[in-house]
Amino acid sequence: MRKLFYLILLFGCSRTNQVNGQNLVGVWQKDSKEFGSASLDCYHFFNDGKFIYYFDGYDEANRTLAIKGIYQVKGDGRIIFKIVSSIEIEGGTYSKRGSTEHNGWAIIEHKGVKEIKQNSKEVVSSIEKCLDGDDKTPCFIIDDDKFFKIKDTPEDLFKK
Repeated sequence: MRKLFYLILLFGCSRTNQVNGQNLVGVWQKDSKEFGSASLDCYHFFNDGKFIYYFDGYDEANRTLAIKGIYQVKGDGRIIFKIVSSIEIEGGTYSKRGSTEHNGWAIIEHKGVKEIKQNSKEVVSSIEKCLDGDDKTPCFIIDDDKFFKIKDTPEDLFKK
């Protein structure tokens, strides 16, 4: 009887760290539960198996704003990504801004953004649930990066 109890405990605990497609839907920001004037790196996971990864909104010198693709969560603690396009700044010049948290450089006077099709291979990453101390904010870890849920409904900020 004692062995059965330990087996149930062992398998029950291991499942609590698993992530599935349903509990992943939403907006997940890297390293912070707080949302400011722009977001840090963040995933928008949709319930149809699509995702958008928005790069740090405070980095005004980054030409790639986001990547779009599809994802599949495996039951063994893996998530598989396939990138299908990137959203990139078209044209523009670099200018030095005042002292900022990042590098102080920004792209100014650009022509807009464009979506560029990508033909990438599948990327396999590890994924697991986590809790941040006593806090009940949902979070997960992809590879070594921690992401906190900041919104239940994802959105495509570049959709026309």
